[in-house]
Amino acid sequence: MPDSTSFTSMDRRITRPAWKRRKVLLGAGAAVAVVAIGLLAATLPASGTVEVQASSVDIGAVKRGPFQDFLALRGEVMPMETYLITAQAAGRVESISASDGETVAAGAKLATLANPDLKVGVTSKQAEVSVRLSEANTLLINLTKSEADTRTQIDDTAYALHKAELELEKREELHRDGIVNDAYIKPYADEVTYQHAKLEQLRANQSAEEPALAAQKRQIQGSADELKRNLKELGQGLDALLVSAPAAGRLSGFTLKPGQAVKEGDPLGEIDSGDAFKLKALVDEFFAARLRTGLKAEAAIAGKPYPLKLSKIYQQVSEGRVMVELDFIGAAPSGLQPGQTMDVKLSLGDTAEALLVPNGAWLRETGGNFIFVLAADGKHADRREVSIGRRNPDSIEILSGLSAGEQVLTATRLDHTDALHLTLNKGNRE
Repeated sequence: MPDSTSFTSMDRRITRPAWKRRKVLLGAGAAVAVVAIGLLAATLPASGTVEVQASSVDIGAVKRGPFQDFLALRGEVMPMETYLITAQAAGRVESISASDGETVAAGAKLATLANPDLKVGVTSKQAEVSVRLSEANTLLINLTKSEADTRTQIDDTAYALHKAELELEKREELHRDGIVNDAYIKPYADEVTYQHAKLEQLRANQSAEEPALAAQKRQIQGSADELKRNLKELGQGLDALLVSAPAAGRLSGFTLKPGQAVKEGDPLGEIDSGDAFKLKALVDEFFAARLRTGLKAEAAIAGKPYPLKLSKIYQQVSEGRVMVELDFIGAAPSGLQPGQTMDVKLSLGDTAEALLVPNGAWLRETGGNFIFVLAADGKHADRREVSIGRRNPDSIEILSGLSAGEQVLTATRLDHTDALHLTLNKGNRE
């Protein structure tokens, strides 16, 4: 039986055309290429991905807990009150009676200035004012004497009238008894009439002149009082050459030297209130809108807390900060010195439950607008938009964008902030 696999002369080998074999190969190659590209795309990082060393980032947990609304400040001790010492007159330093750093009483003489021209001018004006004051006093004396003379005339006339009336009464009694005639009585009746008319005229003149005299007297008295004030002020002009302490306390910045020339209004030093102190501190302007007087604070001094309250807020903003003053509640600690610094916690509100993220460089790096959230594998982090609320030195309140239990990068140390995804390279992480 012939072999079925052998060809006979009637059999013919059928071969596929060359163009069909090429098409199959091309198709297979294309399929392989598509698969390879897909695999490559799957392994490539997404757009906006930046690779960072795991050791260069800080990681913190998002958690819910009590938020203490406070600011950590650096307080500086300053006197409760500071009084400026200024030159009340120009001159040269003649003598010095106190030294810088000394504790002085209110009104204590600190220095004496010399100004010959001022002395001559003041003395000359004092003499002029004294002459005018003497003239005013003379006028007042004359007015007073004139009023006294008028009263004396009225009193004398009233007395003369009384005597004339008594004499007339005696003569009239004799006339009724027929002892004397009418001619004998008439002179006495005429005297009574004269003295009575004179008294009425004097009283009328007094009433008419009294208002004018009183007004004149008030005017002269007012001028005299003004002259006395001028005389006193001129005396104080010489007193201005004495530099004295405006209040009791410690003298500071007092560096006068004998012979030194000073001008009127020149600052000569300060008086710091004795043992009464307060604190000053600088607050970031971000918190300025939340500041108000009366806020409570606490200073740590030698390991002991001392309560304070916010007493003054300066409105000027300098280098992004505002200055505040804080007063001690109760007795201030002993031994404080101006310029001494200490830690202060300023409370901005009550403690409340909130979603918190650790404070860190991320706030500065992102402006608080977003944060990188760590993936579950710990190898990747994705940028996520967040909304923040209050902050303190330890924590930032998160209003939206995160959930409790998530891990975030609290510091990335990136040179650019346009990254959307981070790949953490743990090769060098310790």
